[in-house]
Amino acid sequence: MTDQPPKDETATGFAGSHEPDRERYRRLKEEFASLADVNEDERRRRLERIEREDPELHRELVSLLDADGAPDGPTLAPVRVRETLGPYRLMECIGRGGMGEVFLAEQTEPVKRRVAIKLIRPGLAGAEVFARFESERQALALMNHPAIAQVLDAETTSDGRPYVVMEYVSGLPITEYCDREQLSIEARVQLFLEVLGGVRHAHQKGVLHRDLKPSNILVSVEDGTPRVKIIDFGIAKALEGRLTDKTLHTEFGRVLGTPQYMSPEQAGTSPFDVDTRSDVYSLGVLFYELLTGVRPFEGDAAESSFDALVQRLRERDPVRPSARVRGFGSDPETDTEQLATSRKTESSRWIRRLKGDLDWIALRALERDRERRYASVQEFADDLSRHLRLEPVLAGPPSTTYRMGRFVRRHRLGVTAAGVAILGLIAGGVAAGIGLQRALRAEESARAEARAAKEVAEFLESTFRVSDPMRVPGQAVTVSAVLSESAKKLREDTSMAPATRSRLLDTLGEIYVNLGEYEDGELLAEAWRIRVDEFGPNHPETASTEAKLGVLRRLQGRPDEAETHLAHAIEVLRDSPKEFGVHLAGSLDDLGTVYLRKGEYDRAEASFQEAIEMIRTSEGDDSYRLVGTYNNLAVSHWERGQLEETLPYFERALAIAEMHFDDTHPMIGSILNNIGALHWTLEEYEEAAPYIRRSVEIGEKVLEPDHPELAIALSNLGEIESLVGNHDEAEALFGRALAIFESKGVDPLLEAHAHLGLGLLYHRMGRLDESEREFLRVLEIREARLPADDESVKEVWQEYGDLLRDLGRTEEAEAAWERAGGR
Repeated sequence: MTDQPPKDETATGFAGSHEPDRERYRRLKEEFASLADVNEDERRRRLERIEREDPELHRELVSLLDADGAPDGPTLAPVRVRETLGPYRLMECIGRGGMGEVFLAEQTEPVKRRVAIKLIRPGLAGAEVFARFESERQALALMNHPAIAQVLDAETTSDGRPYVVMEYVSGLPITEYCDREQLSIEARVQLFLEVLGGVRHAHQKGVLHRDLKPSNILVSVEDGTPRVKIIDFGIAKALEGRLTDKTLHTEFGRVLGTPQYMSPEQAGTSPFDVDTRSDVYSLGVLFYELLTGVRPFEGDAAESSFDALVQRLRERDPVRPSARVRGFGSDPETDTEQLATSRKTESSRWIRRLKGDLDWIALRALERDRERRYASVQEFADDLSRHLRLEPVLAGPPSTTYRMGRFVRRHRLGVTAAGVAILGLIAGGVAAGIGLQRALRAEESARAEARAAKEVAEFLESTFRVSDPMRVPGQAVTVSAVLSESAKKLREDTSMAPATRSRLLDTLGEIYVNLGEYEDGELLAEAWRIRVDEFGPNHPETASTEAKLGVLRRLQGRPDEAETHLAHAIEVLRDSPKEFGVHLAGSLDDLGTVYLRKGEYDRAEASFQEAIEMIRTSEGDDSYRLVGTYNNLAVSHWERGQLEETLPYFERALAIAEMHFDDTHPMIGSILNNIGALHWTLEEYEEAAPYIRRSVEIGEKVLEPDHPELAIALSNLGEIESLVGNHDEAEALFGRALAIFESKGVDPLLEAHAHLGLGLLYHRMGRLDESEREFLRVLEIREARLPADDESVKEVWQEYGDLLRDLGRTEEAEAAWERAGGR
C-alpha cells in the first residue's frame, strides 16, 4: 500500500549482503516514493529512463508498484463514461493522477451546467487513499476564493467510493498559457499575484497545498481577462489539527509532492517538517519558470534522479534567473529567441528586465534555509507589488543607496539629470579616471546591521519627501538639493546615534564622490573618524569607510594618503568575516589603481589579479564586479607599453558589462572611452573615433554636465577632432573638459592630459604662444608628481622642444630634447 515503503527484508533478495545492498535498497525506497504519487504519464516516463539505466531496479520497482496498487479493502469497479452519479452524467475522463480520476460531467438538476468530478481510481481502496481523498474534500470545502476551484458537492457512490464535484475549469497550465499568449514579464507577474492570492487564502484557512506546479494552476479567460484556478489539493495538509483523523498515519515516512517543485524540507520524510514556507518555495520554482522558461535545476544532472535532486536542493542554490537566461546562448538545444518572443521581448532586454529585483525576489523565495525565505505568501506578494510600484523590495540589498535609487526612479518627474547620475554611479561604484574604478560595490554586510539600516532608510525617506511634487507643487527639486538637505540635517542633528550617523555620512559621502563632488565627499572623512571612535580603527565597518576615503584621496591626487588608507583597510578586511569579502576585493582593486597612478605596475597588477581571483572564486567568471578590475588591469598593461595584452582585457570587461547593464550605463561608457583611447594611441584614428563619440553620448545622457568622467571622454574626443582637422570643435571640447577638471578638484594628472591635448592643438593651429602656455602647465603638474624619467614627462619635453624649434629658440629646443632623452 502507498503508506508502506518496501520492507527491510526486501534487501535479502539482492546479491551480497553488505554496503552495496544497503545503498541499493535506499535507492529502491526513494525511487518508489518518488513514483508512487505521480500521474501515469510521468510515471511511465521515469520508469522508461530507469529501465535504460538499471533493468533490475526497473523490474523491482514495477513489482512493488503493482503490489502497491493492489486493493487492501473492497475492490472498486471502474466507472464508465455516460454513467450517472446522482444528478451528474459522466461525459469523458479528462485527467488521471496518482490517486484519482477526473471526469467532465454534466449536472442536470437543480441547474444545468458542466462540472468536474474527481473519484478514487479503480483498484485504490486502501485506508491511506481514502484518508487522502477525504483530506482533499475537507480542504476544498474550507475555501472560497476566485483563484481556487470551487467545491460544489461531495458524495459517495453506491459502492462506497467518495467523490467530489468541483467547478469545471477549461484552461491551460499557467506556463503554457503565458507562452501561448506571449505575456510580457509584467503581465506574468500580475497573473502570478493572483496565484499568490489563492494560496494565501488556503493558508489563512489552515491548509497547505504541497503540490503547487503548472498543471495544478490553470488559466482560463473570462470576459477577455485571464483568471487563474488552483486545483488538486490531493496531498493538502492541515496547518493546525487534521483535515481527517487518518492523515497523520498515512503521511508519515513518505515524500509527497512533485520532486521538481518541492522544497528541501518537503523532500524529507517527516510530516511535521513543512509549513507555509514550503508552499512559498514551490511558488518560487513556478515563478522562476514563468520568468525564464525553465525550472531552477532543469537540464541539470540533478533532475535525473530523485536522489540527486534532493541532494541538490539541500546543498546548492539556483542560478539567478537573469544569469540562467544569459547562459541560454551557449546551449544549442535552447531556442533563446523563441523564449524571448513568448515574453514579448528580445534576449538582451529580457536579461536586463530580470536583473535586480526579479532576480532577488526569485532567489529569496528559493532560499534553501526556510528562515531566509519569505515568511509567508503575503510577504512574497507584497515584494512583487513593491517591485511593480518601483519601490525598494525586501529581497534587494538593504543598503540606503539602493533605496535612494528606487526613490529617484519613482519620482523621476521631480528630479534632474543628477538623479540619473546617482542611479548610474551608486550602482557602479566610483567611476573616474581613464581606469574605471570599483564595479558596483554593494553594502552586503547590511544584514548584520538591520536596525541601523532601518534608521538610515527612515532618515533618507523623510529627507526625500521634499522632492515629492505633491508636497512641493510647482517646484523641480533636484537630487543635488535633496543631498544638500540630507547633509545639512546630519550636521545639525546631534542627537542621532553615532553608528547611524556614521552610516549616513558614509553613504552620502560616497554618493558625492560618485557625482564627482569631491569637496562634499569629505563627509567620508567625518564618517571614518566617528567609526574609529565608536568601533576602533581595526573594525571591519571602520575599514570599509577608510577604503572609500582612500579612493577619495586618490581622486584628489593625493596618492600617498590613498595608499596608506587602502593598505590599512585591506589589512583589517583580510581578518574580517566572510561577508566583508566584497569590500576586500573592491579595496584590492582600488589599491591597484593607486599603484597604477604611482607607476608601480608590478604591485598594481598583483593587486588586480588577487581581486579577480577572489571574485571569480566566490561569484563566478561573469560577475559584474570583474568589470572594473579587468578594465584597470588593461590600463596597467597599456601604460607599460604591453599593447597586445591590453585590448583583450578591455574587451573582456566590456563583454561582462554588456551582460549586466543597459547600453547607456556609465560603466560601458568608460570602457568604450578606454578602447577608443587605445586605438588613438596606436594611431588607429578611424577605429578610435566611434568608441569615444559613443562614450561622450552616454556621458552626456546619464551624467551631470560637470562630471569628471564626462570630462575625460570630452578630452579624448578633443584629441580625435584635433588630429582629423576639426580644430574649432576640438578647442571647444578641451575647453569644456578643463572647466570641469578645474572646478572639481580632481587629480591634476587628469587635468594635465587635457592641457597637453590643447597645447598640441594650438601648435597645429599656429597659435604658438598659447601652445607654450599649455605645455608649461603640463610640465608643472607632471614634474611635481612623477619621476623625472617617467615616459609621460619625457613626452612633454619632446613636444615642447618641437614647439621651441618652431619659435626659433633653437638652444632651448636642444635642451628640451635633451631632457626628453635625446631626439
